[in-house]
Amino acid sequence: GKFRLIPNGLPGVETRVPLLFSGGVLSGCISPQKFVEVTSTNPAKLYGLKKKGSIAPGFDADLVIWYPQTKFQSFKLTNEMLHHAVDYTPFEGIEFKNWPRYAIIRGKVVFSHGEVVGEMEYGQYIWRQKSLLPG
Repeated sequence: GKFRLIPNGLPGVETRVPLLFSGGVLSGCISPQKFVEVTSTNPAKLYGLKKKGSIAPGFDADLVIWYPQTKFQSFKLTNEMLHHAVDYTPFEGIEFKNWPRYAIIRGKVVFSHGEVVGEMEYGQYIWRQKSLLPG
């Protein structure tokens, strides 16, 4: 059959961070600082990505900018809103209280107002290095 075409695991790369922002930061369960630590700083350190995970001189200008909370209209997610090649999302119908407005990679806007605007070949593969986390 077509068993080799069945996707592994659960779709959710596009929804993972907005879920944590809505359910964690906006619900008061975690601080914005903890959110950045969990989604950016620590993963960069874990994989030894020395130019990622912080806003500082010498680091890549990789940023996600969220909508101002007072300007954002919450919505219930549908699979049609997503950019993946999967015919479902396990998060269908979940209410999101915010969503990334812009994604910037190395100083260039690649996602704007719900649409991918970056060039397909703009991404770069970065080999992981030894972890920078203690222990």
